[in-house]
Amino acid sequence: MKLSKYIDYSLLKANATESDIKELCRDAKKLDVHAVCVTPCYVSLCKNLLRDSNISVIGVVGYPLGQNLTETKVFEARKCFIDGADEIDIVMNVGEFLSKKYDFVLKELAEIVDVAKNLNKKSKVIIEASYLSRQEIKKASLLVLKSGADFVKTGTGFASPATVEQVRLIKSVVREKIGIKPAGGIKTNQQAMTLIEAGATRIGTSSAREILK
Repeated sequence: MKLSKYIDYSLLKANATESDIKELCRDAKKLDVHAVCVTPCYVSLCKNLLRDSNISVIGVVGYPLGQNLTETKVFEARKCFIDGADEIDIVMNVGEFLSKKYDFVLKELAEIVDVAKNLNKKSKVIIEASYLSRQEIKKASLLVLKSGADFVKTGTGFASPATVEQVRLIKSVVREKIGIKPAGGIKTNQQAMTLIEAGATRIGTSSAREILK
């Protein structure tokens, strides 16, 4: 698979305008990436702009903190799909995870993931690995696997950059059962290729132009 098809091209800044999103979609077509990843308010716009392409649209859920109410996150997931999303990237409630409320975290994730599964759509769970210890990364990855999600995603991009070590730790738990998406600070071709060699099956980045040039 060519490198461009590993890339989820993201624009998740608070000051992203409609004009910025249109430019994102134009670039996505030129670069032939796998998907664009945007906030829920722009999902329908992206779906319309990309309707004649094979590029998927990803909506984020609970972004960027993950500490919304479960009911809010479930509604947001459903609305993303109603508006045309092909996939969702869900932010795990890291605070509850670090409080060791694993049953709550798993139940919430499973409930949101089920929204996607019932529509034959894909879901990823963002574990914000930069806030976690090695053992906590493994534990979080196991919860994501149990939830039925299709990918573990390392981070939102608001914490520290994704690392090869994070990808390898996640891989040691999920093996080939589900995908791995590092995201955050991936800006060069070399970084992307190194992460793929470590086990990444998707790359989340706002620097697709730089990576693919």
